[in-house]
Amino acid sequence: MCAHTSLPVPLGRGPDEGPSSLLLLRPRSWVRPLAAVLLALMGIVGACLLFVPWQQSVSGVGRVIVYSAMERPQNIEAEIPGRLLSWQVQEGQTVRQGELIAELSDLDSKFLDRNQLVRMREQRTALLERRAAAMTRAAALERQLASVGRSRGFALPTAGERAQQAEQRQRAAQESVTAAEQAYKAGRQVAVPGASERAQQAVERYRAAQEALTAAQQALRGTQDVGVPAAGERAQQAVERQRAAREALTAAEQSLLGAQEVNVPTAEAKFLQAQQRQVAAEQAVEAAEQARKTAGFNQTRIAELFSKGLRSKRDLELADLDQVRTDTDLQRAKTGVEVARRDVRVAQLDQDRARVDLTRARTEVERAKAALDIAARDTKVFALEQTRAQVDLERARTEVERARAAVEIARRDTGVARLEQNRAGIDVVRAATEVERAKAALNIAQRDSRVGDLDAAKVEADTDAAVNSAHASLASARETIASMTSDILKLEVDLENTRRRMNQRFVRAPRTGRIVRLTRVGAGETVKAGDVLAVLAPDSADQAVELTLSAFDAPLVNVGRPVRLQFAGWPALQFTGWPSAAVGTFAGRVAVIDAVDDGSGKYRIIVKPDTAAISERREDPWPDPQHLRPGAIATGWVMLDTVSLGYELWRQFNAFPPTVDRQTSAYGDEKDYDGDKGSDKAGKDAKAPEIKRKSKQ
Repeated sequence: MCAHTSLPVPLGRGPDEGPSSLLLLRPRSWVRPLAAVLLALMGIVGACLLFVPWQQSVSGVGRVIVYSAMERPQNIEAEIPGRLLSWQVQEGQTVRQGELIAELSDLDSKFLDRNQLVRMREQRTALLERRAAAMTRAAALERQLASVGRSRGFALPTAGERAQQAEQRQRAAQESVTAAEQAYKAGRQVAVPGASERAQQAVERYRAAQEALTAAQQALRGTQDVGVPAAGERAQQAVERQRAAREALTAAEQSLLGAQEVNVPTAEAKFLQAQQRQVAAEQAVEAAEQARKTAGFNQTRIAELFSKGLRSKRDLELADLDQVRTDTDLQRAKTGVEVARRDVRVAQLDQDRARVDLTRARTEVERAKAALDIAARDTKVFALEQTRAQVDLERARTEVERARAAVEIARRDTGVARLEQNRAGIDVVRAATEVERAKAALNIAQRDSRVGDLDAAKVEADTDAAVNSAHASLASARETIASMTSDILKLEVDLENTRRRMNQRFVRAPRTGRIVRLTRVGAGETVKAGDVLAVLAPDSADQAVELTLSAFDAPLVNVGRPVRLQFAGWPALQFTGWPSAAVGTFAGRVAVIDAVDDGSGKYRIIVKPDTAAISERREDPWPDPQHLRPGAIATGWVMLDTVSLGYELWRQFNAFPPTVDRQTSAYGDEKDYDGDKGSDKAGKDAKAPEIKRKSKQ
């Protein structure tokens, strides 16, 4: 309102009449109300700018997807190269999991035989029978090994007992030598002096000759009838024993000749052959070790190529099998070396045995010679006894004659005394012969003892060789069992592969769903492994939406943020600042944010239904999967923090990005978000703090 001032009144007018121009400047009646309205509107707008909240958001466009990777549409591919025989479904048909979709015929020549599985099962049965036979043989060898062990347990004590008996004979021969030596000493110290003493007593006996004439005649007749024939018989027996000893010497010399010319050369030849087999076995071990190293290098190389995908698993299994076979060959070669070494030791023992037999033959020859010498000496002794009998006869005659002539009897008594002295010498010689015979028996006993020890060693070596041979045979049988087991496992792998290969001829539905389309024309068309035959859309209610955000908006979004979604085909009216006023949109929550872009500076987020709000009936559920199909276009608005309307206008005028609570943004990805529970903590925590912080600024 303007104040009125007093103006000079023009001449000829009254004081109540003003100038007409001033009247024209007077305000109109409607201006004042209009100004009041404008001032009220300005107050209301200012209040709205300060106190009306505004929901910030970022938008993105994407499509409807199936959240679970196992529930997404998938291609049904041919697993083998083949020819399409027939289709069992049509496009749009609903199929169950495992239902037959198509049938193929295999083009690989390895699987054309219709009876291949039957033949492979027959091969497996044959291998199982061979392995059972090998296991039976291994069990028999184990029993044989146990029998050889028991036989060894019996043979070794027997050989030891023979060796002990030989030692006992040696001790008995030693005692015989001692007794013979004592008899020899007694003959020299007693018999010869006694003969001399008797010669001296001959004179004394002369005086009693007359008295003994009658007795002498009687003795003469007894000597003629008994003594002389008995002495002749003993002399004849001594001659026969000498002849038998000579024949035994001839046989012993022939045995010695056979041992020298046959047994010893044969044993030496066997020893050389055993050494040659040992050298060959050691060369086989070297070859087996080289083959094992080669197989190891090959297996390592194939394993590296298999890990890189350049070789098949079958090649790796074959390389492993070669490694096992070379290990088996190496073990067999080492066993052959052990057997060859034991054969060398056995041949060495046979050679020693042949030499012992040679020594024994020589001992027999010496024994035969000693027996011949003893027989010769016995012949001489018995000849002397025969002579003694004749002397006794003569003595009797002398006794008879002594009665007739004392001088003649005395002379004859002197001769008889000399003969007695000679007889004492003969007894001494016989005692010496007995000593020699006892020593020869002692030598034979000592050699028998050594032979017994060698026999015990030979028995032990023979049993060791038998045990080692049984061990080698058992190892060979076990090797055969391992080889058969490996072949059976390999055949079972081939059998399972063939069975699976035949099952791959029938293309079946991996999941329950609907056939979207068939990519092959019809029967007779050739397909390759990996060719797509059909596309299957599984029946799934696991809905989600993937949206694409720019690189400027992606940092503002974190897991758990609420999202408003608009689907193509559903009418909607979206108020981004006031989502509660939106119509036709659906609620969701951010479930996944990609860690990297898609190559063009765009980031993908996955939105799942806000199940908590839907279950509480605060939001409408998403459309049914029968109507909202995967691939449908969707537009989404990710809800950010709540700010004042004035701040939002100021931000828009200055082209500033939306602001979010950095603490909430930094830790939002670490908070657990369960899409099924629909946690809305992120939306609640992101409201008031940002407004307060901005108002303080």
